Amino acid sequence: MMESEIARLTIETSFQGSITVKLIEIQTNNNLSYIINCDSNLYCSEDQSQRLTVGRGYIDHLLSELETARIPATPKWEMGCDGTSYELVLTRGFNAVIYRWWCEASKGYEPVVKFANELLKLAQCNERVSIDG
Repeated sequence: MMESEIARLTIETSFQGSITVKLIEIQTNNNLSYIINCDSNLYCSEDQSQRLTVGRGYIDHLLSELETARIPATPKWEMGCDGTSYELVLTRGFNAVIYRWWCEASKGYEPVVKFANELLKLAQCNERVSIDG
């Protein structure tokens, strides 16, 4: 059995804590499956962790939507002190892409936001990512 992390969403708030949702691909013989691993101390005093099995067809669909998405190569300039930062890392083998933003994602990042929100739903988290509107 071989496990590979193919997506990791990290949400860090200034004062309430953080949450990390990982999408892990599991290869056993000729079988491929996915699990969601969620670690959080967001809005609670102690760490919480859960590991959930998710449907392969749905994950394959989400990944194919991202593969064909048109996303701006450069983000708009933004910074701040207090607020929430987001990071989505997508990995395939030795290759990776990182999307990082503060507060609300920039226009054009809708496919990234949709994927991030689907990961949060699959992890049974109430937190959601919003887009600059």
